Amino acid sequence: MIRPATPADLPVILDFIQQLAAYEKLSHACVATEADLAETLFGPRPYAETLIAEADGQPVGLALFFHN
Repeated sequence: MIRPATPADLPVILDFIQQLAAYEKLSHACVATEADLAETLFGPRPYAETLIAEADGQPVGLALFFHN
């Protein structure tokens, strides 16, 4: 199932971002926090949209995108 992310998903979103940074050997450059993501994704002026992919009720993927 693919669904829009909600503020309750912030820990999952941050975990996926940190995992990608580690895979790319860029953990040192990953300075995002849940508070940063809350403002950027769910604040008064969202800058991006996020989808969560789930299998058997567990998050297995993330899509983060923005319109330009």
